This record gives sequence, structure tokens and C-alpha cells, in this order.
Amino acid sequence: CATAGMEPAAKQTRTPAEPYYGGAVIEPDVLAQVPALGHVLAWASARGGTFDGLRLAIDEYGGTGLFAARDFAAGATLAFVPRACALTAAAARASSLGQRIVAAATEWDLLDECTDELLLCQFISAGRNDASCEWHPLLAAMPAHSPEPCCWPEALRSELDGTPVGLAVSTAVSRMALYAARLAARLASKGIISEAAAAPASLLWARGMYHSRGYTGRIASLEAAAAAGLPATDGQADGVLLPVVDLMNHRHGQQITWLVEADGVRFVAGEAVSAGEEVCTNYGARPNEELLFSYGFVLREPAADSVSLVLAQRLAATSAGPAGVSRCTHYVRRAEHGGVPVSLLRALEDCAAPAAGPAEGEEPTAASGEGGEEGTLVLSPDALELLLAVLREKRDALRNSAAADSSAVKKMDRTAGIVPSDVYQRGAVAVYRGGQRHVLKQAIAAVRDLLKGVEAAEVEADG
Repeated sequence: CATAGMEPAAKQTRTPAEPYYGGAVIEPDVLAQVPALGHVLAWASARGGTFDGLRLAIDEYGGTGLFAARDFAAGATLAFVPRACALTAAAARASSLGQRIVAAATEWDLLDECTDELLLCQFISAGRNDASCEWHPLLAAMPAHSPEPCCWPEALRSELDGTPVGLAVSTAVSRMALYAARLAARLASKGIISEAAAAPASLLWARGMYHSRGYTGRIASLEAAAAAGLPATDGQADGVLLPVVDLMNHRHGQQITWLVEADGVRFVAGEAVSAGEEVCTNYGARPNEELLFSYGFVLREPAADSVSLVLAQRLAATSAGPAGVSRCTHYVRRAEHGGVPVSLLRALEDCAAPAAGPAEGEEPTAASGEGGEEGTLVLSPDALELLLAVLREKRDALRNSAAADSSAVKKMDRTAGIVPSDVYQRGAVAVYRGGQRHVLKQAIAAVRDLLKGVEAAEVEADG
């Protein structure tokens, strides 16, 4: 599977101390901790996967990570995962279990419960304990506990109340509970899946595995990529689960490329990796809201701090479609990383302004320096007052937890060695909320200044 210009990996010699599985070396303590990793490596290798030069070892968090067993030059292949090892929603739907689930849902008029993501989660939940499942080696090697907050204890989840992540978590948990009650329980009663696979906790675990370990976006659809040479998404479950490479931890700024090829996905080093160094992936420049919700961790970097605002706008019926509601998420960040985005100000003004525009003879007031491709951004006091009220409400909701958050961060920082999961999770919530407080403080000051400028301009215009 070597590409042009790349030297083939040197063949590793197996010793009793270093078992050799499909081209990768597994440290004995890892294999003793998770025997299933040996099975998934052999399974992936038999299907054409290559992982030469990678070592599975205990990482700094106490889990399993990928490390370089030899030097990799920039541009070298780190791993190749064949399409036959990529678990997608399409593969789950095409499986015999997927077909039985869809047939039953059709018979019971419950096809709305067969979205790509729900069907994939049900497939993962069922396949982890079913040795006859084609994907069992991949699913059985996954961690027993999901790191993302939908699977946290309820008391810890409640710490997120009043935040965008808390709302997203409660919505996801409720949605999975509804699916479990409406379709999964009925599937279990008919013997299509086991009762264990239908349990809400197992389904949430499966959802956590998909969100925290799946590769999305650039390698969303191998089927489409094979035909067009590029990845594609369908707006549903556009991710893919890949063996072995799902052990990579995130490192901000890591240079790594995922190349979608006709027969699989190739991971290429964007910079040299020395023997012994951890091989990491890069989830991209995501804010802590997304990192905490999908992966269960946060970055202690100013660039990751943000507050999301979802703006809903009613859409009138047109010849192209019926009336509805359009929702768009805008991220407010620290001032040095963009502050209050122009897109949010423009959307607020579009919602607040009458369709006919300013009254006859009335001069619009422009926000200084806020021009764009669509022309000068016009701001009204009403729109800014509304934004200011929303920002203040969010700030006030975080005030009572400031002292407790400070203590949680200190406790996390004082913990020597591997931080227990509950201590880290509470600390992650504290870091997330602390970042929001900082962003909100700056945003409120910025909007106040804008409001003063607009009001002063109106007074000058009236004079």
C-alpha cells in the first residue's frame, strides 16, 4: 500500500517481550489490560491494514496510545486503514442486523427512529458483545467507558446545567431514551437484539464511542470518496470508525494528514516523528464547547474559549419551500481571537430590522469598522440591547459557581500522576465555565461600547 515516493516500512522483528500483531508492536502491559487490542490488530491486518512502526503503549492518561517505534520522516505513511475496516452508518444499515431493524421499524411505522446515527449506535451497542458480528473485533476493543459527558454520572452532568454543553447533553440523553423506549425495547422483545443492547446506558456508550472516536468531515464517506476522489457528507452520521488509529490522542497543532484513497484511508505525517514520540492526531481548531461535548476534554488555551449563541429566524414560505425556522450557531470568543463575530451582529440586525429598511429620510447608523462583502453593517440600539441582555443573562448564570470552579481546577492541578476521571471531569467543567466567564466579560464590554457609539451617532444625526 506504499505510495509513490515513500519508502516501505522496515519489517519489525518479533521478540517474546514485544508481540507482533499486524505490523504493530503491543507493550505487554497494554495487551494484559486490553487483550482485545491484539484481536483487532490481527483482524485489521488480515483485511489489508498496515501499521508498521507503531507501538501501542500506556499513555500519560493511563489509557492506550500510539507511539512511534521508529523514526518517521515528514510525508511518511503512519498507518493505512482499508475500506473493509471502516465502519460507517451505510455499512451498519447494509448489514443483516441493520436490514432487520429497518424492516421492523417499517412494519411498526417507526422509520423516524432509524436515522443514520441512531441505527449506527444500535449496531455498535449490539455488536460489542456479539462474536458473530463482522465488526465485533473493532467494537470489542473499544473502552468500557465513554469519556463524553452524556455518559457521566447524573450528578456530574448537572454541573453543566445552564451552559450550551449542558443543554446539548440533556437533549442527546433524552433523545436516546426516547429511541430506547420506542424502538430498541421493541426490537429486544422480538429477539432482534439483546436486552442489554437495547438498554439506554449501552446506547449512550455506543453514541459516545461514535462521537469520541469517529473520524468525521474529511473522511466521512469512503464510498463517495472511492467514486469521486473526495470525501462527502450527508448531514446525518457522516463519521467513520477506524481500528487502531482511533487510539490516537489529540494534540493541538499536530501536523497530520488523512488521505482518502479508493481502497481506504492513509494517515501521513505532516512533520517528522521521532522514535518513542507519541503519534497524535489533530481534531482541528475547535472551541472547548465542542471538545467537551464530543470528547470529554478541554484545552487550557485562550483560543479554545467561546460562548455559542443560537439565533433562530423565521422563514416565510416561498415557491422553493414552506415556512420554517432557520437556526444558526455563532461563537463569541476572546477579544484577541475575534470577539463578537460580525456574522452575529449582522444576523441580529437582519432579525430586528423591518423588511422595508429605514424610514424615508432616515439615515442608517453603521458600526465603525464592521463592513463586509454585503456592504456596511447597520446596527440599531434595539439589536444591541437584545444581545447585551442575552450576554448578561449567561454571565449571571455562571456567577455562583466561580468559587467552586476555582477549587476544582486547583484540585486537578495538585493531583500527582494520572488524574482520576471524576477529578478531571469536574476540572474540565470548571475550565470550560471559566473560559466562558472571561469571554462574556469581554463581550459585554465590547457591546456596550458599540451601543454607546450607535446612540451617539443617532444623537448627532438628530441634531
